[in-house]
Amino acid sequence: MQDHRVSVAEGGLLCRIELAALSAVARVLRPAAYQGLYTAVGLLAKAFPQTNTVILSDGNGQRKFKIHLNDVFYSRLLDGFVYEEEIEVLLDRVLSPDAIFIDCGANQGYWSVYAALKIKRPDHIVAIEPTCLSFVRLCENLKLNHGSFTPVQKAVYSCSDVDLEFETHPQRHGGNSCVHRRGKPGQPGFQRESAKSTTIDEIVASVAPTQGEVHVVVKLDVEGAEVEALKGARRTIERGGLFIFEEHSKERTCPHTDFLLNQMALSVYLLRLGLEPTRIETVDQLTRLKLRPFCAHNLMAARGDSPVLKRALQSYQGSGRRI
Repeated sequence: MQDHRVSVAEGGLLCRIELAALSAVARVLRPAAYQGLYTAVGLLAKAFPQTNTVILSDGNGQRKFKIHLNDVFYSRLLDGFVYEEEIEVLLDRVLSPDAIFIDCGANQGYWSVYAALKIKRPDHIVAIEPTCLSFVRLCENLKLNHGSFTPVQKAVYSCSDVDLEFETHPQRHGGNSCVHRRGKPGQPGFQRESAKSTTIDEIVASVAPTQGEVHVVVKLDVEGAEVEALKGARRTIERGGLFIFEEHSKERTCPHTDFLLNQMALSVYLLRLGLEPTRIETVDQLTRLKLRPFCAHNLMAARGDSPVLKRALQSYQGSGRRI
C-alpha cells in the first residue's frame, strides 16, 4: 500500500506506545531490509495486549488495511514499506473495471483491497482464504472497505470438497500451509485446522459462467500447494487467464515454473521492478536470474496468445530495461 499512513490506533495509550516502539525499531532495521524485525515484534507482543491494532489508509482514503501489532508479517508496513511493488505495477497495468481478480491465499486481503481500486464490482474480486484467524481478519478488512470484494473460506486445490489439514500460527500466518510443516511437535503457537477445498476453475465459473475468453487475473500464493491449485485451473488457463505466482530463492528446482513450462506449455515471465518482464524459457535460466537470496521472486504466466498477457507485455514496452 503505497503512501500509506496510520489513520487510527485502536487500543488507547498502550496501543500508541507499542506502535511508537515498533515504528522506531522498523526505522532502525530498514537499512538491513528489516532483518530482526520478526524477533522484535514477537518480544513486544508479550508485553502488550493482543488486541492492539492500527488502521492504515492511503493518501486519499480510498483503501484501508488493519494491522494487529503482534503480527510479524505485516509489521513492516508501519515503516512505509511497500509490499511486492512489482505486483502493484502489474495490477495497475492489467486490471480494468471489467476484469475478474481471484486472490488465492488472500490472507488478510491486502491484494483484494488493492484490486478494488480498479474493479468496482465486489463479485468480480474473490478473496479465498482457508484458515480461521486470517479469514476473520480478512472480513475485518472487507468491512473497513465497504464490502468491496467477496470472501470465500476455502482452500484452492486440484479438486473440490476435499478436507485439507493446515498447520497454522497466529503470528507467522504468512506460512500457513497444507503442504509444508514448520513447527515441531509441542512447539508453542503452531496449530492444526482443516478446510474444504475448491478449484480456481470453480471460482471463475461462478463469476463468469459463459464459455470463451475472460479477463481474469489470478494471484496465487498458497504456500507450496501451487501446482495442485494449477491442476484445478485448466479451464481458466484455456480461457486466457493470467497467473501471478512466486518462486523462493531457496527452492532451486523452481517447481511452479517447471510445471507451467513443461506440463502446461505456458509463457512465463519474471517480474522485477524497473525492468521489462523477462521471458523464462527454462528452469535453469530462472535459477541463474535469482539474484536476491532468501526471498520470493514474482512471475506471471499465461497462454502465449492470452489477451491479458498481451495487454501486460504491451504496457511494459519502453518502460524499463530488458535483461
